[in-house]
Amino acid sequence: MEHDWILSAAEGNYDTLLGFISEDLLTRKDFISGYTVLHWLAKNGQDETLLKLLTYSQTLELNVNVNVRGSGGLTPLHLASMHSQYMVIKLLVGAFEANVDAMDYNGKRPWQYLKEDAPQEMRELLGTWDEDHRCHRTNNVNKNNNTTEIFETIIWNQVEFDAQQETHFETTQTRNNWRLDNVVTPSRWRFWQLFKQEKLLG
Repeated sequence: MEHDWILSAAEGNYDTLLGFISEDLLTRKDFISGYTVLHWLAKNGQDETLLKLLTYSQTLELNVNVNVRGSGGLTPLHLASMHSQYMVIKLLVGAFEANVDAMDYNGKRPWQYLKEDAPQEMRELLGTWDEDHRCHRTNNVNKNNNTTEIFETIIWNQVEFDAQQETHFETTQTRNNWRLDNVVTPSRWRFWQLFKQEKLLG
């Protein structure tokens, strides 16, 4: 049964996966690749099958960890980024709150596996903007040891911008920091609800 499960995962065969579905099999790793069913679906860009599988698992109240680590500490989101599976990235992050800050055993986050020609939308979604901004602010602090500027830098990363700022930002909490996203980008929640609706009704 385990062999059939792995083959079905690699092929994105939802009907077969559904016949075998269980919490144990959803997190079981292929002894050769070290990948779970979620890894295979993410790697192969099977976004529709992944959506159906995770949604159905939720209805059964199965505890499915979308941040499960495979070989090398790679999560499904790492693999989706590595193989330019953009719909899977949107699905994992937007609908199932995959951790964009998860590091593999090489210390790399998912965005660091994006190819150079990856859309800016994907870079922002995976937190590249946050990382670049964090590095920029750190460099500014290193150039000036003024205590006030250091304090302002810390505040910058932990609270919302003042309402009087010309640019408004939406905030979502990631671990203990505030992540800042320009309001020009449509609301993630609204976008992903539309995404899920389109996939489920399509």
